[in-house]
Amino acid sequence: MAPKRKDVEEPEPSRAAGGCVLLVLIAGAVAGVFAASTAAGVLGLWFVGTVALWRTVRRRVSDMPATPPPLPPEGADNVPAGGNERIERVEYDPSGVRCTIHVVRAEVNEP
Repeated sequence: MAPKRKDVEEPEPSRAAGGCVLLVLIAGAVAGVFAASTAAGVLGLWFVGTVALWRTVRRRVSDMPATPPPLPPEGADNVPAGGNERIERVEYDPSGVRCTIHVVRAEVNEP
C-alpha cells in the first residue's frame, strides 16, 4: 500500500448522501408501519408533522437580517476605497441599503 501524500486533500463526505440514506431508512420505517396498520401509520404521520411544525414555530430568529448601520453624514469622505477619482455626487436609495457613486469623468483624446 502506498503512503498517503500530505499535499493532496481528501474530499469531504457528502452531507446529501447521508441525508438520502436517512430518507430511505425513514421511508422504509413508515412503509413498515403502514403495512402493519394504516391507522397507526396515519397517526404517526400526524405526530411527525406536528413535531416538525412545533420545531419550526419555536425556532429562534437569527440576527442576520438585522437593520443596516446608519448612513454616514453627507459629504463625509466621498472617496471610494483605493481610488483617486473625484466624486461628483453620491446617491442613496430610499431604504439606505445601496448607494451609487458618480465619478467625474475625464475624457482622453488618444488616437
